[in-house]
Amino acid sequence: MARGDDSNYTFQPVRVVVAAVIFTGLVIWQADLGWAAWLPTLIAMVLIFAGMNVFYNWANIKLNAMGRRAREAGEEF
Repeated sequence: MARGDDSNYTFQPVRVVVAAVIFTGLVIWQADLGWAAWLPTLIAMVLIFAGMNVFYNWANIKLNAMGRRAREAGEEF
């Protein structure tokens, strides 16, 4: 990724769903829950991982903007 390129910080639904499925499997296995718990747990995990992905993208875009402004301010002096 080029310096200052924010185009790679996009929502990635495939990664979110894959991570949620894996984590749901681990939670169901460790908690010894039945099949009825899969769907609610999966939905909760998808929402949690989607929120984490959105926050990650937002934070990185803001940090890149702060770094860009700091570099520009440093070049002025």
